[in-house]
Amino acid sequence: MTDEPTSREVYVYRIYGGETLLYVGQTRDLKKRLRSHQSKAWWPDEDSWVTVEGPYTRQVALREESIAIRYEAPLMHRNERAAILRAEGAIRKIPPIL
Repeated sequence: MTDEPTSREVYVYRIYGGETLLYVGQTRDLKKRLRSHQSKAWWPDEDSWVTVEGPYTRQVALREESIAIRYEAPLMHRNERAAILRAEGAIRKIPPIL
């Protein structure tokens, strides 16, 4: 038996900086993915923690990730979420008041 994940072992993870949800993602290789995030400018120097759910199938993980991004509004996904809501007509750009 090997430690390599199977194609069905996909994990959904959340990265926090203190009490702030920074990022939600899904991956087969959690260690590798977290190492890649640690090199990002937004990765907190202190007080960071990660939660992990799974394993799931890829399809379920993608669904769970999408739901989490939409409803939990992680800091690094907020621009993406606003674009989706605008496209769905849920929010509109309001012109500035002069």
